[in-house]
Amino acid sequence: MQNKVRKFLKEHNLKGKNALVGYSSGVDSTVLLHILNSLKEEFSLKSLTAVHLNHNWRGEFSDEDEKFAQNFCKNNDIDFYSEKLPPDIQKTETTAREKRYEFFENCKRKFNADVIFLAHTKDDNIETAIYRIIKGTGIEGLRSILPVRDIFYRPLLEISKEEIINYAKENNLEYREDNSNTDIKYRRNFIRHKILPLFKEINPTAEASISNLIKVAQAEYELIEEKMEEIKEKLFENGKIKTEEFSKLPKSHKMKIIQNYIKNDLKNPNSRKIEQIIDFIEETVKEKQDPQFRKWKKFSINSELFLYVNKKEIFKEK
Repeated sequence: MQNKVRKFLKEHNLKGKNALVGYSSGVDSTVLLHILNSLKEEFSLKSLTAVHLNHNWRGEFSDEDEKFAQNFCKNNDIDFYSEKLPPDIQKTETTAREKRYEFFENCKRKFNADVIFLAHTKDDNIETAIYRIIKGTGIEGLRSILPVRDIFYRPLLEISKEEIINYAKENNLEYREDNSNTDIKYRRNFIRHKILPLFKEINPTAEASISNLIKVAQAEYELIEEKMEEIKEKLFENGKIKTEEFSKLPKSHKMKIIQNYIKNDLKNPNSRKIEQIIDFIEETVKEKQDPQFRKWKKFSINSELFLYVNKKEIFKEK
């Protein structure tokens, strides 16, 4: 497994970096931290700091996780930093994720980090893909968890939980078990313990099939993005969409263009919202021959932002 992580670091040119590792004290992040620490000199890492966020969900158990993480780092000569969330934070998966990434961003600034390593695994990737399929997603969502996103790198994404547990045993690594991992009120646990076993009743190699689907989606998404860049060169001028050129595109291209155009403005720009915008644009274009046609028509993207359309241009503005 060390060789797989080594290969990942080489592929992404991660020598000589100031590195942080998101360390929960669970088996995945313990194994990742152990491997990265063993490769620290080989890759001339300027620094390697384990950062731990105590979510404060489970009382003394959360505090024990933090203490364990601190002691593990002390015993292995690894720099350690932690913070604790206040007890009144909403206890949901979404809130936990948001607070965790806020914490990572704060640590990035505090330690002047170049890289933040996260311990997402092949199993996490599969569960995320299943969840997105259930909720409704397209090619972009089917890519699941990306190995690299901004400053975040995930060296274990092609490694299964079974491999990780075996590595921990072989290297006599102690770690903490999160007792909430069996609680099926959480979506990921429900998928892991209830849905995925049913998939495997239909296809014993369901996990491998879903992993392959993720890889296919990633490859096809890259091709789509290349095509979209070609289209955008003709379609955009000074950050605005040319109405006439947009009108000539097939519906599938329009969907993709609008999705990309508003994805940073809406938390979840679903297909229904995108179709509403396209219908609005098309209706506006049809009206352009009407003597009563107004110079501009606008569509509300969110509470503060509007899409403005006339016969020449489409653009968004507050």
